[in-house]
Amino acid sequence: MVAWSEIRRYHLNKLIQAIKEDKVDRDILPILNIINSFDEYVTRSSCYGRITFTIEKGLIRKGEGKIINKIHGPVNPEYIKKVSDSVDKGVLWMNIEGTIIHVASKTYEDGLKLYNIALDAGYRESSIYSMSKRGVTIEILYTTKYSIPIYSPETGFIISDEELRSISNYIHNMFIGIEKAKYRLINILSEYKAYEDKYS
Repeated sequence: MVAWSEIRRYHLNKLIQAIKEDKVDRDILPILNIINSFDEYVTRSSCYGRITFTIEKGLIRKGEGKIINKIHGPVNPEYIKKVSDSVDKGVLWMNIEGTIIHVASKTYEDGLKLYNIALDAGYRESSIYSMSKRGVTIEILYTTKYSIPIYSPETGFIISDEELRSISNYIHNMFIGIEKAKYRLINILSEYKAYEDKYS
């Protein structure tokens, strides 16, 4: 069995390299830093929240689409329409994803503790993602993923302007919620870290 210290070192080195290559969302770094300050945790992968536009073959999404646009923040109907202008075949899908962080924990008890903290902070879709000989992985998840067909050159827009506005409003509110949950999680973990350092 691989020692926890080796697992942790491996993932921390990967994170350091990813940051150097600008492959880590800057807005999520404060969360990663506080989680990784605990010896019993290490982050494995993360995404602050994003909107991706993909081209699929049809209205049945198979997850094989090509990403043509990606943004880590709110989008308005005009932005969505601008993306659709570049589509000349297939179906344009918009995929809405909230914050997701995979965290390895030293023990099951450590993982359960972080899972409960994440729930308290507002990450209601979090779960104990996997358990194996290599350890326990917690998925800190803000919201489930939504995929919506938007446009096809053959039929035009699949949804109405009103629906586009509703989707944009949902995304705007989602990112507001993401920021609030982010700072709640940081505050809870910071308080716990201070307590742990004081009494360890």
